[in-house]
Amino acid sequence: MIVNFFADVTRNYIKEMQKRARDKRICLNRIGQLVVTSVRLNFTKGGRPEPWKPSSGKKTLVGLGTRGGLMGSIHYKVNGNTVEIATNKPYAAIHQFGGTIKAKNAEYLKFKVKGKWVSKKEVIIPKREYMVIQEADHTRINELLAKYITEGK
Repeated sequence: MIVNFFADVTRNYIKEMQKRARDKRICLNRIGQLVVTSVRLNFTKGGRPEPWKPSSGKKTLVGLGTRGGLMGSIHYKVNGNTVEIATNKPYAAIHQFGGTIKAKNAEYLKFKVKGKWVSKKEVIIPKREYMVIQEADHTRINELLAKYITEGK
């Protein structure tokens, strides 16, 4: 009798875990929120775990670390069994991977620096990896998954 009782309880517990494992949307939304928060923190900290290399004497990504800039564009989307972290800014990749921007349609690139117009044939953008999941995030993601599968929370 006791064996049957525990067998029934165990069977029901396993069924509940299997059900939660099939519908991961709640957990994936939590993971998405966690990662977006962490990526945005990379901006406010100026790079993590290592600080970003400054460019032209600047210490931060001016205009990128704002709500309307690159930082504010970081978002997530649950797509089936995955969560996608993304941005829709066309200049996102050059800041993530670094690279050289060269004048194409004119002899010079023209832009303002500290209120003054500057002309350059090319500009080197250092790599500033902002789409980085920190080690602590991996740990927290694993904890979220385990808690969701075992407890449904």
